[in-house]
Amino acid sequence: MWDADSTGSHAGRGSRPTWRQVTAEAAPLLSSGEHFVVGAERFASGRLLLTLKGELSLYEIERLKGTLLENDLAAHRTVIVDLADVRFIDSAGLEFLVLLHRTLRETGGQVRIVCPGLNLRKVFLITQLDRELEIRTSLEHALW
Repeated sequence: MWDADSTGSHAGRGSRPTWRQVTAEAAPLLSSGEHFVVGAERFASGRLLLTLKGELSLYEIERLKGTLLENDLAAHRTVIVDLADVRFIDSAGLEFLVLLHRTLRETGGQVRIVCPGLNLRKVFLITQLDRELEIRTSLEHALW
């Protein structure tokens, strides 16, 4: 299991958090797979930051869906999904983000997607998911 080191600053790309190993008991939302890692950081303001690394594909998503969506997402007004370190996303990854968005919207919450890379952002433009999902180009903008 992995988590973003809470001592790291999220102000800019150069100050991204470092990764350290934690136990499942300490961070029940976290999971890792062969090609994918997810870290979670909760904020007192009701926001949840999910930092994803690796490949967001069918194989990895199926293992993560239950872990993330079965937790009390309604307790978070805003879920920020940081895709800055995601190098690949397929249709299952996109479906997961849409499902997360719709689940939170039903409870009055929102999802913000951080997607600074042009190649990954093109996927959202081509699929027209940028019309449904709130895409931000930096973590700093998503946190405000």
